[in-house]
Amino acid sequence: MLIGPCLLIVVASICWSFGSWKTPSLDLPADPFVVAVYEMAFGSVFLVLGGS
Repeated sequence: MLIGPCLLIVVASICWSFGSWKTPSLDLPADPFVVAVYEMAFGSVFLVLGGS
């Protein structure tokens, strides 16, 4: 059995739930497009680091 993909799904779910829990208490920019740019930029950095 492949443990890696199962572990990846569990960790991704934990990260998603932590972000959903923490987001209301963060001081985010008023412009939602700026928030989307931050999400995409940090997401792409983590994907590049994880893929190498």
